[in-house]
Amino acid sequence: ALIFLVQFLPAAIFLNFSWQLSERHSPKSLISGTCLGAVVAAVLVGLSFRAEISLTLYLLLAVRGFLECLIKQGRAIAVKALSSNSDLGSNNTTVTFFEFSGQTVGAIVAIYALQHFSVAAICFMDAGLFAVAALTAFILPKFDIDAGHVPPPPSLSNVFKQLEQYPPLLFYLSMIVSIVITLQAINQTLRTWLPIRWLGMPSQFVGFTEIISLIGIVMGILVAKRLLRGDKINSSVLTVAVVMSALLLALLFISKVPMLVVTLYFAYMFAFEFSFAYSLSAMLISCPSHMTKGVVALMYAFAYGGVSIFGLGIAIASDFVGLERVAIFVCILLIILLAVQARYHKKNSIQSTV
Repeated sequence: ALIFLVQFLPAAIFLNFSWQLSERHSPKSLISGTCLGAVVAAVLVGLSFRAEISLTLYLLLAVRGFLECLIKQGRAIAVKALSSNSDLGSNNTTVTFFEFSGQTVGAIVAIYALQHFSVAAICFMDAGLFAVAALTAFILPKFDIDAGHVPPPPSLSNVFKQLEQYPPLLFYLSMIVSIVITLQAINQTLRTWLPIRWLGMPSQFVGFTEIISLIGIVMGILVAKRLLRGDKINSSVLTVAVVMSALLLALLFISKVPMLVVTLYFAYMFAFEFSFAYSLSAMLISCPSHMTKGVVALMYAFAYGGVSIFGLGIAIASDFVGLERVAIFVCILLIILLAVQARYHKKNSIQSTV
């Protein structure tokens, strides 16, 4: 949890810097440049790794994490720039599908790679994958967001002010941040705690739960892709999915029967990833072109800053009271956040039509 905090908290700390980078550079330049930076960072992490984690290593992990967030930021902007509104939802879920599939496969491979390779060697493999990503980005044609004659907001404070003018955008932005800082935060602990601590399985069983997670991710994103054909989005669909995610999280701990727990974990990951993919696509569809870079920067800053802090809190609390009790708290918190945001969205929507 501490390593996760170090890697993704910089996205919130350097929010203004990341936004300015995205405003000054095209998505192609942003992605290719940050991928090359990540190559260097990954190699230096591998060279700096020792049995005891040092301050230098933490700093390098912070740089690597910040660069990874910039890559994701550039990718979201690229999807918006290259898609019509009717294709945007489908295109974004396709990209999300490959992103999360790659992350899960990487986690599975890492579990077994650690048994045969040094951490330094794995870091060099990571650098190689970033190099492939950089080369792929260089192949892309030069493009950028077409905002017409509307200038981008002069500052992030203006982005905040303009959000009030777009109730659907504000709703979907707040929803995706809430989903990430609750469901993603607890899943950082859940993915290993569930098989080892709750089910009492050996550590090798973590690989199996990662596979179950991957299947749930794939199914959730594919269903979201099917429902996001065209530019029609439905906030009720997202509301139901988020409530189901929260309830499934709480139900994970009703039994210690492995088959039942694994089935519930699959259902949880399905609902969670559907909620994430749907809300991210809905946010991009609802976002005016001239605000895209600012909104995406805000989303990643709040989501990753929140998940890093909240994730650390969940990990610490789990050691004291058990993850099953923490899960109930997260379930209740998410439903409260959903209710508040839904009411605020309804109120703003009514006012905007008057």
